[in-house]
Amino acid sequence: MPVAEYIKSGKEKLDNKKYREAIFDFNNALTFDPNNTESLILRGISKAGLGNKQESINDFNKALKIDPQNTLALTNRGISKEEQGKHQEAIEDFNQALKIDPNNILALNNRGISYNELKKHEEAIADYNKILKLDPSYTNAYFNRALARMDMGTHNLAIEDLDKVIQTDPEDLQAYYQRAIAYSELEQFSKAIEDYNKILETDPNVDTYTNRALAQMNLNNYQEATADLNKAIELDQEFAWSYYWRGIVKEKQNNYHEAIDDFTRAISLDQNNADFFQERAITKAGLNQTKEALKDLDRAVELDQNNMLSYFYRIIFNFDINRQLPEEDCQKIVALAPDSVEAYFIYGLTKELSTDFFGAIKIYNEVMKLVPQNSFIYEKCKKQKISLVRRCIALLIVIASIIFLFVKFS
Repeated sequence: MPVAEYIKSGKEKLDNKKYREAIFDFNNALTFDPNNTESLILRGISKAGLGNKQESINDFNKALKIDPQNTLALTNRGISKEEQGKHQEAIEDFNQALKIDPNNILALNNRGISYNELKKHEEAIADYNKILKLDPSYTNAYFNRALARMDMGTHNLAIEDLDKVIQTDPEDLQAYYQRAIAYSELEQFSKAIEDYNKILETDPNVDTYTNRALAQMNLNNYQEATADLNKAIELDQEFAWSYYWRGIVKEKQNNYHEAIDDFTRAISLDQNNADFFQERAITKAGLNQTKEALKDLDRAVELDQNNMLSYFYRIIFNFDINRQLPEEDCQKIVALAPDSVEAYFIYGLTKELSTDFFGAIKIYNEVMKLVPQNSFIYEKCKKQKISLVRRCIALLIVIASIIFLFVKFS
């Protein structure tokens, strides 16, 4: 069989993702013509399809020694480097390809992906914009631009891009998934649920059930959220986050013991997750198991020394037990987020400890204006304020009694 026939046969197999069979054909072609750049590049693409990124790069390198201006070899070498996480090196390859062919859509698209991974979102969007000027029907550019816009927090614009992807291909489940995430970020949870429903019609999977549960939870649909998380757990009993989120749902329903069971199960599957320990601590505190809660918070801080909330809760629980503020934890919160409501609340506690009750009440009032009602901090401020008001009233009664007795017997 001549070289051209081997290449033709290999291409057909490559198109059908029969990578090993394709490599066999390209090997045969290269036996007859070791310097055939097309065979080297196509074999490299086939090896990349099997996940052999370095071997694919070796083939692209060989092709580029023969033809240094080969944009297909440069672009695909960049793609393999990109998939290795070597984004700056990948961009260098894409840049070389684009110097030779400025309208190379594949190079532009993948350079945009690498720019986005490096948090250079504006550069990524510029590449996608150029692609769409060259080919307005290239849906990958809309999809990838949507991801960049989501990373930038412009979720409305991301949704517009994903709408265009879905209009072109109503069965593109990844577009529905990303649009659901964008809707959730905009707190449009009902629309997110509609997109998750579409996905689950054809692809029941753990991630989608879990994310739909979070959307249901945000709508206070706790039964629906629990049902979704139960389904996720049925599909994968080793996925710790499903237990964690089911614990959150149970906690919101005041089913503290069941919530603790779920957090404990999550911890058994992932003992290095600070969030799991922190949430179990909060739930234990709801059952007045404050000393046990502190042990969990100690572990949470050990795992993540930059988690401000773990320090915050540890301060609160220490204050509740012995009316003391751990100085190191207070300093850590101020260092991590000096303008946060948590730091402001701690300032109120210091006022309270210094017996500046009216100053503390003023701070708690300000904090309550800044946080949602029924949140932990709101309820804690409310509790501290009520306690202080009662103490102030008691103190005023004592002072009034002393004055009365002094006047009476003077």
